[in-house]
Amino acid sequence: MRSFNSLRGVSRRKFLKLLSLGLASYGMVGPRVAKADLSIPGGGETNAPRVLIILEMLGGCDNLGLALPTDSERLSLLQTIRGNAIYDSEVVNLHGYGIPMALHPSFAPLLPHFDHLRITQNIGHATHTSSNGSHENMQLRMALGGVGSDTNNIGTVGRMYDAVSDLEVIGFRPSEGVNFNCQSEKCQIHKPPVFDVYETFTLSGEYFSSSQGGSNNAAHVAKVLRDLSDLPPPEGASARELEYRESFRGVFPVIDEIQTTLTQHQTALHDSYPSTSLANKFRNIASTVLRWKREERTMPAVFVLGTGGFDVHQSWQTSMSNALSPIADALRVFCDDMIAEDLFENIVVTTMTEFGRQLAWNGYGTDHGRAFHALTIGGRINGGTNAVFGNTISAADISSNVFWEIERDSRSLLSEIVENHLLLDPLTTAYPGVLGTQFTRESYGLFI
Repeated sequence: MRSFNSLRGVSRRKFLKLLSLGLASYGMVGPRVAKADLSIPGGGETNAPRVLIILEMLGGCDNLGLALPTDSERLSLLQTIRGNAIYDSEVVNLHGYGIPMALHPSFAPLLPHFDHLRITQNIGHATHTSSNGSHENMQLRMALGGVGSDTNNIGTVGRMYDAVSDLEVIGFRPSEGVNFNCQSEKCQIHKPPVFDVYETFTLSGEYFSSSQGGSNNAAHVAKVLRDLSDLPPPEGASARELEYRESFRGVFPVIDEIQTTLTQHQTALHDSYPSTSLANKFRNIASTVLRWKREERTMPAVFVLGTGGFDVHQSWQTSMSNALSPIADALRVFCDDMIAEDLFENIVVTTMTEFGRQLAWNGYGTDHGRAFHALTIGGRINGGTNAVFGNTISAADISSNVFWEIERDSRSLLSEIVENHLLLDPLTTAYPGVLGTQFTRESYGLFI
């Protein structure tokens, strides 16, 4: 049995951070009680929360990985630049919807929900003025949303959490950390949790691991933490160590709450999700939203997820399939699940990426670009014949061999969702202050 002696001299900040790694083994956090009396415009379950899920496609997603034109002129130009690898007979052709474009083959599972799917083209982040910049800096700008500067570490979601008393925010790594930074009194009491599934973790130099994966590892971690918390304090234990012990004991009701959510609030398609980390997160979100519905919690909620694999410089079909297939497969079951639970109109999922990709190949393949395409799906999203919004790239732009120019502001896209789905004022929550009001808000007709 391990002792607590190694905790001496550990700061409270470090302790709580390490403690969160133990909770992270469950990949989910227990919900807080929050109430509001707001309804979903145009339908939806009124005794359930309004949920936004932001899915960050980390690495810089190539626009041609989402949608590409199929008319002969532009396709011929694209094939000249990229080769035949950008197109084959397996793409999801949208001609039946009157749209001269195609989706990547990996998106075929989402076709049953195409009437509620939207691709908004040529989106850009406010401070992204060139194609130069590291992934880290561009991910920071994506999370900041053009408010403040690159040194301001309060992200868009963190600002919303500060401004809205009953807003729930739950994050999953590897989403950008500043999303969850906040500074309000509410934040000091209950900082937005950020979790993932961990196979190992450390506690002040002591290393714990499990040869078991998944839920078995979670049970192992919980047992280790409970065993540690039950140890009697060593002789002469400091007041700080006694406080840490009390904090440890307070964690287990939260763990039990998590287990209650995941075992007693399983959704209709709980066992149908693919066996991937991303799908597990969507499954756990589904269970949490179902529990909130059963408890008639009607507050707004934001989940932020990150998934990588989009730093693709070549091999459009193979590499993009590896990155996109887990997303499409998870979203298909999640949407089916939410329909089965009468919650689809309460859900919006939208994607973001730090930048798009250049059209032309250089010595390193398709390098960093600017504008990207955003995918949005949900029960009230205006898709089908309106599924592709915005001007597609012209033949002249393709001939220039550079990158998609930014035509739309990502803040407008998110503002439309915040205002029409979460029923919040985006200019006082997501984008407050001078910089937040200087962009020209546009409506993209996202909602039915």
